[in-house]
Amino acid sequence: MNDDFKPYDNESDVIRIGDLEIENRVDRVALMGDVVLTKDKVGLALAKELQALLGNIIECLEIGRAHV
Repeated sequence: MNDDFKPYDNESDVIRIGDLEIENRVDRVALMGDVVLTKDKVGLALAKELQALLGNIIECLEIGRAHV
C-alpha cells in the first residue's frame, strides 16, 4: 500500500489497488471500482494491500481523526 496515503487528511490523494480507486477527502474515503482477489500470490498481495488500507481507515476512525 502507498504509505503516503493518510485517510481523511486532504482532498487530493487517489490510490489504486487493482481496479479499485480510493479517493481521499477530509470527510470520507471513497472506494470505487473493483478488485479481483484471485487464489494465488497476486490475489494474496492485493488482499493484504486492501487489508492494510482498511486497517488505516479504521484506526483513524477509532482515534477520532475522522471529522464527524
